[in-house]
Amino acid sequence: MKRVVVTGLGVVTPFGFGVDVLWDSLLANKNGISRITDYKVQGGIASIAGSMPIINDNIYREKGSVLFKRIPEDESVKSFFLAVYDALNNAGLDLLKLDQKDRTGAFIADRPMPLVEYIDQYARLLDRCVDENNTINQNKFYTLLKKIQVGKRSFFNDPDSINHLVSRNYSITGPQISSATACASGNTAIGEAFMKIKQGYIDAAITGGAYNYSLNSLIGFTRIAALTTSTNPESACCPFDEKRSGFVMGSGCGILIIEELEFAKKRGACILAEIKGYGYSSDAFRSTDPDPDAKGCCKAVRQALEMAQLNTGEIDYINAHGTSTKMNDLTETRAIKNVFKDYAYNIPISSTKSMIGHSIMAAAAIEGIVCVKSINNNIMHPNRNWENRDPELDLYYIPDNRVEEKKLYNVLSNSFGFGGQNTSIIYSKFNG
Repeated sequence: MKRVVVTGLGVVTPFGFGVDVLWDSLLANKNGISRITDYKVQGGIASIAGSMPIINDNIYREKGSVLFKRIPEDESVKSFFLAVYDALNNAGLDLLKLDQKDRTGAFIADRPMPLVEYIDQYARLLDRCVDENNTINQNKFYTLLKKIQVGKRSFFNDPDSINHLVSRNYSITGPQISSATACASGNTAIGEAFMKIKQGYIDAAITGGAYNYSLNSLIGFTRIAALTTSTNPESACCPFDEKRSGFVMGSGCGILIIEELEFAKKRGACILAEIKGYGYSSDAFRSTDPDPDAKGCCKAVRQALEMAQLNTGEIDYINAHGTSTKMNDLTETRAIKNVFKDYAYNIPISSTKSMIGHSIMAAAAIEGIVCVKSINNNIMHPNRNWENRDPELDLYYIPDNRVEEKKLYNVLSNSFGFGGQNTSIIYSKFNG
């Protein structure tokens, strides 16, 4: 089996563009959650979220790359692709110069633009195509559509998949897989890319996750009572705290460049960390509730430890799924205690979501980047708003406004999704 290393990072979060912006904001215990302005929300629908930042178009012009000419005008798609661009630049990997383009894959968890977004975007165009019988004249519509510059319209017959855009723009012909495992999607994407490289199918992968919440997602998650009941953006997201009442929607994109060790060494890449273990299991329980016994979560963590050939006492920090829901935080705590036994009380735990919300398909990828930064700097960020202990949650959750320093060799990243989809990845300090 091959060894797999991380060589590049790129990210867009509610804090803005770039890994340093994210990292500095987390260490400063900043809040990336605010009131929603993109939609007019009412009727009890959640009114706060971690929203996509406004990125100045000058950033795209400064890149000066012809690669951006095929990216749709949708601001979130452009931002997602900018994270890809930045990760590749960070890795020093020029895909256009690769000899074997079928040895690189795209494994980014994302989703097509919701139909409602297409309808909203083209409503005015459709209005111009209504005939005397009050029906849409399709020929007229497509005639008008052709007059719109290709780069400035979304593609009806071309899903806005980041994987598709990456593969097409960089002409890479390796596997292209978009994982859709709910809140675990980012870890699934990274884990499956890791396995493809580990087993020798490919040499490198662009992997991670991308997500921008929509009005549909706000309504849906509110209706199933998954979102916080708090309307205060400063304190609503409080993983593991007694006052937690549900998660806060988030948006963002996290991209990691991962490579087979010898491939990375041969091209002189700077190695940031090594991925040693990956675990994936299913609860076979309810669609929106975790198994209260946490059997599936435990299995994912144990699988990751076994693959990494590590003992439980060798995990130095856990970047938790930590959504701020009553059941998830309780279940994850139970899983950690079941797997790590008494040692569980010695492991610092924090949730990145406490500051930026839950970006669903992008969450675990952004958290993977945080794990790598933690290993590189031997620092762990706090749980923002963790102030009041829940009697059932008795582990060491790094308190609000406290940064922990410790030598970090192996870090566990958990991501547990709706449908009982459980994933765990172990990132380790690279030691040659």
